[in-house]
Amino acid sequence: MEAYLGTLMKDVQKFYADEMERHGFGRKTFRLETDEAGKVIVHRVIGQFETSHYDFQPLTSIGTEIKEHFGDISKNIYITSCATKNGLDCFLIGSGVATEWSLHEGYAYTYHKGATHQGACGLPRSVFGVTIHELGHAFSLPHDFRTGGIMSYGYDGIPLSMSKFAAEWLDAHRYFNENPTDIKDTLTRIKTFPILAYPPNAAILRFELSDPDGLHQASIVGYRKNYDNSMRESLIACKSLNGTSATVEFITTELAPSPHHLMYNHLWVMDKRGNYIQEPYFFQEDDMQAADKNQVDINSDGIVDANDRIPADIRKISGDNQLGLPNAWLPEPFVVEVVDANGDPVVGIEVIFRVTQYPTEDHPAGSLRSDHGLLSDMESRTDADGRAQNHLLLGYQVETLAPVVHVSVPGVSKQIRFNAMAREKVLIDPSEYPNIYWVDAIDNHLYGPEGSEWVHATQVQSIAYDELNRQMYWIEGLLPMGNHCASIKSTALDDLFSPHIEISTFMNMPVSLAIHPLQGKLYWTNNRGEIQTCNLDGSNIENLITGLNSPKHITIDTARSKLYWTDRQERILSADLNGENIQTFLKIPQTLGHITIAGDHLYWTEKISETKGIIRRADLEKHRLKVLYRLDSVPVGIAVDLASEKLYWTDTQGRIRRANFNGSQIEDVIIGLLVPGQLVLDIPRPMDESESMDESESVSAAPGHLESFPHPELTEVLPNYPNPFNPETWIPYRLAAPAEVSIAIYAADGKLVRTLDLGHRSVGSYETRSRAAYWDGRNDQGEPVASGVYFYTLKADAFTATRKMLILK
Repeated sequence: MEAYLGTLMKDVQKFYADEMERHGFGRKTFRLETDEAGKVIVHRVIGQFETSHYDFQPLTSIGTEIKEHFGDISKNIYITSCATKNGLDCFLIGSGVATEWSLHEGYAYTYHKGATHQGACGLPRSVFGVTIHELGHAFSLPHDFRTGGIMSYGYDGIPLSMSKFAAEWLDAHRYFNENPTDIKDTLTRIKTFPILAYPPNAAILRFELSDPDGLHQASIVGYRKNYDNSMRESLIACKSLNGTSATVEFITTELAPSPHHLMYNHLWVMDKRGNYIQEPYFFQEDDMQAADKNQVDINSDGIVDANDRIPADIRKISGDNQLGLPNAWLPEPFVVEVVDANGDPVVGIEVIFRVTQYPTEDHPAGSLRSDHGLLSDMESRTDADGRAQNHLLLGYQVETLAPVVHVSVPGVSKQIRFNAMAREKVLIDPSEYPNIYWVDAIDNHLYGPEGSEWVHATQVQSIAYDELNRQMYWIEGLLPMGNHCASIKSTALDDLFSPHIEISTFMNMPVSLAIHPLQGKLYWTNNRGEIQTCNLDGSNIENLITGLNSPKHITIDTARSKLYWTDRQERILSADLNGENIQTFLKIPQTLGHITIAGDHLYWTEKISETKGIIRRADLEKHRLKVLYRLDSVPVGIAVDLASEKLYWTDTQGRIRRANFNGSQIEDVIIGLLVPGQLVLDIPRPMDESESMDESESVSAAPGHLESFPHPELTEVLPNYPNPFNPETWIPYRLAAPAEVSIAIYAADGKLVRTLDLGHRSVGSYETRSRAAYWDGRNDQGEPVASGVYFYTLKADAFTATRKMLILK
């Protein structure tokens, strides 16, 4: 536990330094208590009560004991974990920064049971993310629901990010400066002016500020209109300040009246020494109605005159319809221009950017979607040319749920909409590696070659590939219905349009799936501590092993007739295929990922920290361990290509990677994915010599045994792959009789683009890259065609069939 907490806090400390540097404030971060060797000091405190006592008001219960143990806690922040016999049960983050100049102690806590982690704010999160979030509160950062950064509720599934407001606040914060100055008795003086209405629907909040220590930042923190978390305070707007005095105006359409007399909006002000104050700001609808609509000083020069141009229109300049990688910044900014009624640029006007999405059943039009991306700044002001810009860090949603950035100006009814799309990128020619299939940990879909969704299945938990019969099996979670909560399904690898076969349904949830194709058996772990098995058709389900400690990932050693699986104690265990002779193979000090067996070795991934991991293997006979790769990312799924002596794995940075067995030449295969998890490889089997002579297909079903596939019963054209594609694709087909074959490719308007004359072809299946028809994305003149929808028509003597494909550049 001590090692885990020390590593966690080092990672959190590094995150803050990285984000401060990204915003131009250097590698500032908080300091941790360490020993002479630089190791984080973890204090152990024995609780005074039983576990149940801490389930009720843990902040009060644990906080009281921390104060009793340490005495004066006013000088430090205490990050506290509560460990019981069930493991790590909660975090408590407490800050003792209450002084005469601060109205906010900065206490926050996170709480979780089992695998579910919750912050004081009440939503499930990873321990890493929730520690960053709640520690931000201890640094007096407010919630910021304008975006999906660390102080929002939307930071799972996308790269953690800090807003520029937060970085600027921390730049002057006492915990982020090595030699903080003494706290001064002089508070920031604040004078509040009446609210002004800003036509047609905005309000101007005005304040006069002065502080001899120098002003650093001012912000409005309050209740937002028309937002799900409207009963929680959130950052509304902020401004950077300089000098010892300033008149500050906030123009906003989002601040809601105070919910009742005990709930206030606030003005937050920080000075250059890191002292800050929160001034209550109470107003109701009557205050808005009484605002003087004619006294609007638009250009903030202190005089209401003709130079106060009122914005009348907002125009789109550049940045629309960009394509980028998930979890990466788009290459170009979104740029808009604000003009008045005469078409002249309006300078110094606030422009608001918001990430939303196209309307769906679950998310109405205009709803905020932080999983679709983060903006570099939520607000910006127009420059001398009346222009403002913003950059977007794409989220993990791709293709069908494209992000939309809405841009608005207070007082202007018109809004601008920018569209963007996230798309993966293949870096290595697909002909140089086997087809890869994987499960994504975010959307739980099953993906296939080059990043396309392979089958339409939701809540996929695990996959297993029968390479002898070319059949894919997967565990699919179900919505609550009847008495079943999950099922195992299957489909043929070469015919995606064949029906999905439901092997079996379950009341308990299967966790991980493995297959023994030679014996025709499926094996899986479940959430009741069992390993179960059945025939490939779903018959003869039986409990093979019971009473296990949360078994997780499973694999099979077919050569030695052994099962291997992991459990929550980070052990790798083994047993015979009949469930007998259970043994502990290895105990790992880190967090175990997926496991697989190839040849005489067991391979697995390990998570060392939130940003690092390793891949290891062990000899199955002698148990000798070897570290293959030390990585600056967390590996997850793993698969082995013995023939090419290469190892493939997925990681939490949205990549599929590979390397040689000797640890050399680590390279990215596909990047820009969501969060790929388990993966399998479609390793080509050895071909019979007869294939090269008469083009009939044979495949090795097992070493020394050849199994011939029957001739196709029907002539048909199959879906091209990949699809969408750029710039090349393969068009597979089957022939039930010899024929002269050609493929005509048409644009969406019906114009013939290209004809592929394939000549005479004998009976057989033409589905692999070496046999399918190939199109390089060019017309008959050799010119690349444009993005869009195209149709291809296969002609084989009297047979004709047409399908659709999409080029996406």
